Amino acid sequence: ARCNTGVTDTAWPMAASEDPSYTRLRHLQAISEAALAHLRFDELLEELLRRVSGVLSTDTAAVLLLDETENELVARAAKGLEEEVTAGVRIPVGRGFAGRIAAERRTITIPDVDHAEVLNPILREKGLRSLLGAPLLVEGRVIGVLHVGTLQPRDFTDEDAQLLQLAADRMAVAIDHARLYESERQAVEHLRRLESVTEAALSHLTLDELLEVLLVRLRDLLATDTVAVLLVRGDELHTRAALGLEEWQDRGLTVKVGEGFVGRVAGDRRPIAIEDVQGDRVLGGALSDSGMASVLGVPLIAAGTVIGVLSVGAWKRRRFTREDIDLLVRAADRIATAIENARLYGAERLARAQAERSARRLERMESITQVAFHHLSIDEDVLEQLLTRVREVLDTDTAAVYELDDEEQTLVARASKGSEDVERGVRVPVGRGFAGLVAERREPVRSADIEDLELVSPLMREQGIVSLVGVPLVVDDRLLGVLHAGTREPRTFTGDDVALLELAAERLAIALDHSRMYEREHAVAATLQRSLLPEQLPVVSGTTIATRYVPAVADVEVGGDWYDVIPLAAGRVGLAMGDVVSRGVRAASVMGQLRNALRAYALDGHPPAKVLERLHGILRTLERREMATLAYMVLDPVALSYTLASAGHPPPLVLAPGGRVTLIEEGRGPPLGAVSESLYVETSGALAPGATVLLYTDGLVERRDMWLDEGMERLVVEAGAAAAAAPEELLQRLVGALVPDGGAQDDVAALAVQLTPSGTDRIALRLPADPPVLSSLRRTLRGWLETLGATELEAYDVLVAVTEAAANAVEHAYGPGDASFDVEASVNDEAEVCVMVRDQGRWRPPRGHNRGRGTLLMQELMDHFEVTTGEEGTEVRMRRRLQKVGARV
Repeated sequence: ARCNTGVTDTAWPMAASEDPSYTRLRHLQAISEAALAHLRFDELLEELLRRVSGVLSTDTAAVLLLDETENELVARAAKGLEEEVTAGVRIPVGRGFAGRIAAERRTITIPDVDHAEVLNPILREKGLRSLLGAPLLVEGRVIGVLHVGTLQPRDFTDEDAQLLQLAADRMAVAIDHARLYESERQAVEHLRRLESVTEAALSHLTLDELLEVLLVRLRDLLATDTVAVLLVRGDELHTRAALGLEEWQDRGLTVKVGEGFVGRVAGDRRPIAIEDVQGDRVLGGALSDSGMASVLGVPLIAAGTVIGVLSVGAWKRRRFTREDIDLLVRAADRIATAIENARLYGAERLARAQAERSARRLERMESITQVAFHHLSIDEDVLEQLLTRVREVLDTDTAAVYELDDEEQTLVARASKGSEDVERGVRVPVGRGFAGLVAERREPVRSADIEDLELVSPLMREQGIVSLVGVPLVVDDRLLGVLHAGTREPRTFTGDDVALLELAAERLAIALDHSRMYEREHAVAATLQRSLLPEQLPVVSGTTIATRYVPAVADVEVGGDWYDVIPLAAGRVGLAMGDVVSRGVRAASVMGQLRNALRAYALDGHPPAKVLERLHGILRTLERREMATLAYMVLDPVALSYTLASAGHPPPLVLAPGGRVTLIEEGRGPPLGAVSESLYVETSGALAPGATVLLYTDGLVERRDMWLDEGMERLVVEAGAAAAAAPEELLQRLVGALVPDGGAQDDVAALAVQLTPSGTDRIALRLPADPPVLSSLRRTLRGWLETLGATELEAYDVLVAVTEAAANAVEHAYGPGDASFDVEASVNDEAEVCVMVRDQGRWRPPRGHNRGRGTLLMQELMDHFEVTTGEEGTEVRMRRRLQKVGARV
């Protein structure tokens, strides 16, 4: 049986230009175009009102938006009623013409304004006679009202009401989008303004210079008249700096914590705003003499402790908005940190001034510290550098570090300069010899302090060491080893020599302890991360897959970069590429949770956007908040299509076989865990046969010596040059070109998936024995047949026959468990389409009275049909001649 469907063209009953419905539809499209063409809020409203007024042939049009806090409609834009906006008209919801529309959520018509409840007197003053209004609805919630009016009496029809509501629906969505755009733009502007505060906080170190600059920038940032900083001293706040209130600083104004306006801000640890200082008898009383009308104060908090209060004020009454408060709180966070840094710097500078008498010693100490703390991991080379500087500082012939073996209670030579202790494998028991004595006493020892010095190491006697000084390496009462130095000439080491060696030992001990912890954590994190990455990639029909993971340089903690390849139903495959913001064991742990959860959601069949929403929820529930970026793509190699959702991750690349590179910028959302509520969107697209999809982490494109845009440009250029290469070769070239030889400062992960190229005359597919794959198979075959020039009827017959054979392979040839079947199609010199469907099972006999007719159907639709069954499986071969192909041949 054949099914033939089609669409019959229907002529317009009259010329389009004469049909009013067509004209209004065209006007409605004009409104939609305006809604999509503008992002700036004021321009959008102005253009939309102009077009709405033109569509309905009215004299006026106005938009009132809902103020949810006051439950009032506020005039926002108008055409012909500009006075309504200028006067700031506010209409309570439920009252008057506009209020009723918002409350009842429906269109309302007023044929005669003189005989209706109209709260806004401007409508009558303008001489309006008739009104029509509609609610602005977004996702079922009212955001405002749109109304139009005429100066002549007019009976608005139901068609007019429907048209206005349609226009209102489009305006509501446009207004909502424009609001979002404006809020994002304002957020960027606030961030830029806030950066001016941060810049000042980082560019000055002395407290006086810092506050002088910050107060001016804060006044400009919030457009206030006064700014003051009061710092906590004991249980009082002391005025430290003021702008516009210099008398506070001159008088040395102090306030008890918990009392008055600033005292309450510090005591309650929260922002406080007073709109009317003169009217607030409790908090504003003490401020009345200053003449300020409105004030806002926020606490300065550093390391969880209130260190002061930041206050701004205005001479004229002003209502500080939530936005003002948030901005000042963020500025206060930066200022508090800057003040603490300035204080620390001041204390350090004083200490340096007091230590000028021993400047040489300090310089020598810094040279040792530089080596000790410059490296996360302390190896033998680093230790030798440090010992070289110890010898130079103390002017000795030898210097050595012994580490304690806790199990054997023995000191083992770890590094030395001027001796061969390490090469000879010297081991000194605790309590014996010079180093053992230092370890036993856990205090500095000089050879002059010991009457009969026992030297366990024969090397010291051989090298003629006669004077020694040694100190223990101790951290938190734990003995780590011993640091000692010696000379071949008799020498009495002074107290300064001992103090200097103790300082070096203190820093060396901390560095060694950190190195041990880092090495343990690094090993655990690296092991955990490697165990969580796929050991081997799955075989996905129709694709070639390759991956790369390049860890960061040795001195950088393990990051949270990861990837995964997940075979899905119907021959599809899930591709994941993620990056946890934190580092070390924590990052690897979070990475594992995300990867396991993603696999579960993906295998449950959730689309990419839903997978990201669920992973976002998981991160928000962690006790210690984390953020991560993630790109998740579902790729269909048979249908040559993809669906992608991204959470703040760098955009994937699509490499066409000809070298064209496309970045998938759509479908992007915020990083996982970044905000409390987040909805993720998807984007879909088609891929060419032989195309390659590339996913990667930011380590591939981010470098300290270049901008991110430069890194992206380099990636696009290098990928385009290698677009035709196999995935393995492609990744090798990209890593070689973009990752420094010594390793990057961040981990690098990359995943390349190339779709198997298909020729015009032949296609070959291996598909999972899963019923949903049949729809993808039909789409692929239909496209191939169209390229051959097959007619719709010929394509229909071939598709039905092949689908029947494939369905039999899926249904009859297998039991429970995973399996696959092959489909090969080609065209021969006689213009015949030859199709082969092969499986690895054995067809079962038909079940039921209405089963087993597929063979007859395939015989009827194709010119040739044969089935071969053997031990290795079942093979169906069919041929069908194509007329147009025959004519072409």
